[in-house]
Amino acid sequence: MILTKRSVFIAFPVFILLCAFQVTDINSLVIQALKGNNAKALTKSFSSSITLSINREEQVVTRFQGELLLADFFRQYKVTEVKRMTAAGNSPSNRYFIYSIKTTKQNFRVLVKVIELKGAASISELRIE
Repeated sequence: MILTKRSVFIAFPVFILLCAFQVTDINSLVIQALKGNNAKALTKSFSSSITLSINREEQVVTRFQGELLLADFFRQYKVTEVKRMTAAGNSPSNRYFIYSIKTTKQNFRVLVKVIELKGAASISELRIE
């Protein structure tokens, strides 16, 4: 198959659009998981290892370890409200989302870094501060 300028011109925007849908799906997943206090749902989009920071305690953990730590956080702090504050990053392979969450005890800011690996978007960093 010979690629012409026209086929590249058409294929590239379609590729970018598909990547944007993956990131949007992760955004929706994060919002629903936070609202539902659901660590398992949130970790489904984690990369195999992730930088996780909860209350300024930062560590690199596996997906399973991240699920355990988040489940513990959700047991201590029941989320009552979630708002996406901003999204940053022009590249579909490196985006940040910032959320504000209210819990029964206090409010937190949540930063989620989304990267693209092998054509699939995944969460590589999560900070709850």
